[in-house]
Amino acid sequence: MALAWLMKSLSVAENMKVHAFIVDHGARPNSTNEARKIAAILETYRFEAHVLRLSWPEGLFTNAFETHARRARYQALAKACVNHNLRHLLLGHHSDDLAETVMMRMICSSRAEGLRGMKRTSRIPEASGIYGAANVEIGRPFLNISKVAFPRKLHLAFPSADKYRFV
Repeated sequence: MALAWLMKSLSVAENMKVHAFIVDHGARPNSTNEARKIAAILETYRFEAHVLRLSWPEGLFTNAFETHARRARYQALAKACVNHNLRHLLLGHHSDDLAETVMMRMICSSRAEGLRGMKRTSRIPEASGIYGAANVEIGRPFLNISKVAFPRKLHLAFPSADKYRFV
């Protein structure tokens, strides 16, 4: 929600149209209702909210679910960006996510390239074969902020952020 609040502020200041994509993995019984509630909140920000429901061949994967979910999530986001003619996609990854990515790659014996972790800007991973996806650039504006530091850091940049609780 910190990214949504930031985009709300920027969209007003820059008169931008914002599309918000909520990925519903369908992995929990109530996930669709939760995704719809988030979409409704984002629509109050005057965003065009889109719930991207993932479908799973023959149900949910029991082995390596996170890997399959990551691939399906990025593919759904790539298709949504292409369908809406969007060339930029911002993600809410923070420094804790970056540390987790590096640790997981260390455990899996990644090469040096993989140990760099996520980049601040890149192309959408897992999107080869999706026409137009190579033209979409993703950005991660919060990679240098830890999850626990969000309220303090956002207050310094945006004093009115105090009234919001970020998850």
